[in-house]
Amino acid sequence: MPASPTIGFALSSEEHPPSDLVRFAAMARDHGFRDVSISDHFHPWNGEQGQSPFVWSVLGGISAVAPELRVGTAVTCPTIRMHPAIVAHAAASASLMAAGLPEAKMPNTYTITVVKIGDRTMMFDSGNGFQGRPNTGLLDDGLNFANTVADRATAATHTEANPLVVLSTDMETFGHHHRHGEMALAHAVEAWRGRSDVELITAEQYLQRHPATEPGRLVERTSWSCAHGVERWRSDCGCRFEEVDGQDQRWRRPLRDVLDAVADIAGRLFNDHAGADLVDPWAARYDYGMVLGARPERRAGMRDQFLGKHLAPGGSAERAWVWMEAERLRLEAWSSCAWFFDSPDRIETVQVLVEARASLERYGRLTDTELLTWFDEQVRTSGLVAPATAGSA
Repeated sequence: MPASPTIGFALSSEEHPPSDLVRFAAMARDHGFRDVSISDHFHPWNGEQGQSPFVWSVLGGISAVAPELRVGTAVTCPTIRMHPAIVAHAAASASLMAAGLPEAKMPNTYTITVVKIGDRTMMFDSGNGFQGRPNTGLLDDGLNFANTVADRATAATHTEANPLVVLSTDMETFGHHHRHGEMALAHAVEAWRGRSDVELITAEQYLQRHPATEPGRLVERTSWSCAHGVERWRSDCGCRFEEVDGQDQRWRRPLRDVLDAVADIAGRLFNDHAGADLVDPWAARYDYGMVLGARPERRAGMRDQFLGKHLAPGGSAERAWVWMEAERLRLEAWSSCAWFFDSPDRIETVQVLVEARASLERYGRLTDTELLTWFDEQVRTSGLVAPATAGSA
């Protein structure tokens, strides 16, 4: 059987400035193209065309905004215009950029597949998302940010029924990693609400309209941030920001062991003792998130509602809140930031130990059990940095 032809998209360097060429490539990707070629000229064919950007810089820009595209020059002269070594240098650099750029803390959009796994409905990236990277200035202009995401959503309607485009980002992106990013986000939300071709919607609302239509399966021991699966959270897997002489990540294993032990101790105490104050301790813990997430003006009402539902007959409301805070701190001790860097003395790793210790302090108080001496010894013998102010979390 003959091979099916592949239709690509051609970019004319002689007719468009470099920024437009990069934008056109991203638009081609959004409309389903996967192969893009670009002409390589030192000058345009005639005066009316009037453009001739350096093709290798343009290819780098395309790789930054549309890394999933296969891109290349239509014809490149390897001699005369430039030394062949320079052509090889430029081509190799562009090839490495196209093969995979470093991960960036910027908003990503994904088209989502909804599947049913057991009794849970879950949403997964369908594999055709794109990343906005810092050097694109996506958060420098709120309207540009809004239009970029909205264009992605409207393009998806050409190939999918009822497409959902999810903006997935670390909230630190807005204002912390990118100054005034929160202002750009506010402007973008206002712009989206004013458009008739896109709708702002929560995942819950979308699922109510469009339930899952196919089954799914989770692949165990995999993760989004490490090629070694879950090893980033327990071993010296080698995924790191930089190589430092005399430094490794063997501290991850003892950190994991300490937190596993804390989780085991806390879980046993919660199972054995929390029932005196809470009808169903685990259901109460689940609902506690509604209390924590309530707006300030609604928090008192949510606390009363929580106690009305979960406080056991004869139980102590004061102790119920301590149980919930003990569990909150224990769960926060599993924050992923603690594992992402190269040294255990960073604030992220120290902070999870602070939270783990504060959780045990509350568990000890609730059950009249001495736990902090054990914890401090475990941290000391593991070579981790002792959380000096752990009890104040």
